[in-house]
Amino acid sequence: MSRLTGPQRASLLLIVGVLSAVGLFLLLFEQVEEPREIGLSGEARVNDYLAVERMLIALGVSADSTWGMETMPQEGALLLLDSDPEFRARVAEDVLAWVADGGTAMIASTLGPHPILEGAGFTVPEPWLAPDEADTASPDGTDEDTETPPARPPQTRRHGSGQITMLPDPAQYNNTALVADDAPGVRLWDALTADGIPPRATLVIRGTSPSLLGTLWTAAWPAVISALVLLVAAGLRASRRLGPLLPDPNTDRRSILEHIQATGVFLWRQGHGAMLLDSARQSAGLPPEGRAITDPRQFTAEIDRLQQEWTLADNHRDH
Repeated sequence: MSRLTGPQRASLLLIVGVLSAVGLFLLLFEQVEEPREIGLSGEARVNDYLAVERMLIALGVSADSTWGMETMPQEGALLLLDSDPEFRARVAEDVLAWVADGGTAMIASTLGPHPILEGAGFTVPEPWLAPDEADTASPDGTDEDTETPPARPPQTRRHGSGQITMLPDPAQYNNTALVADDAPGVRLWDALTADGIPPRATLVIRGTSPSLLGTLWTAAWPAVISALVLLVAAGLRASRRLGPLLPDPNTDRRSILEHIQATGVFLWRQGHGAMLLDSARQSAGLPPEGRAITDPRQFTAEIDRLQQEWTLADNHRDH
C-alpha cells in the first residue's frame, strides 16, 4: 500500500468494498422463483385475434392479419372481427360488392350501426344487458334475476354469388377468451368451412393501425400538454444568462515552465514519482536511486532540496 498513490489506494478500497458488499448480499439472500401472471406478450399484445389466426393455420388454412384494408383479398375468406364505426362505413360498399361477386365474409356484430351486415339484410341484435343490469324489478314489484341469454350461433346469409356470416360478440374470439373456451372457435370453424375449406383467410384488425402520437394524445392528452408546458418552461429557463459575460480567453501562448509543470503533475498522478526524482537527482549531479515518495509533501520537500543542490553545484561551476 505504501507504494501506491492516493488515487490507486482509493480505487483499491472501492473495489474491496464492492466485492465485500456483493459477498455479504449473496451470503444473506438467496434466489427464490415466484410464479407470476404477466399476461399477453409479443404480437398477442397488439393483435387481439392472433389466436384465431394461429388456429386457422394449424387447421390447414393460410391465414394472416392486417391492419386496415386498402384492397380486397384476391381469394379466400375475409374475417372482420373488430372494427370501428368509421371504418365499417368506409368499406361497407366494397365489402358488399366483393361478397356479391362470390366472396365469403365473416363479420362480428358490434355495438352501434353496422352498414355491412344491415346492407346484407341482417338485423343486428341488441347487446345483452350488462351484469349490473341483470337484476330487474318484476311487474308486481318484486325483484327477480334475469337469466343470462345463451350464446348466439353464427348466422349465414347469401348475398349475390357469395355469402356473409354474422358472428355474435367479437369478444368471444379474442386471445384470452378463445384460450379459455374453444367452443366459439369450433363454431367459427364450422361456419367458415360450411361450403369447403377456403384456401386463404384474411383477418382485418380494426380500421387502421393507431399511431404512437395519436394513441398518446387519445389516452393521455393532459399529460402530453403538461409535458409540453414543462419543456417550454425549461427551454426559457435555460436560455436565461446567469451572471455577467465571461471575458474573451487570453490568446497568448503559455510559457515553457507551465508545460513542464503540467507534465510533472501528470506523471505524478500516473505513479511515476520515482522517475521525476531520478531526473531531478541527475540534474543535481547525483546518481539515481529509483526511490518513490508517495507523500506529496515529502516529494515537494525532496524536489526543493535537489533544486538547492543543483543551484549550489551550478554556482560552483561558474566560479
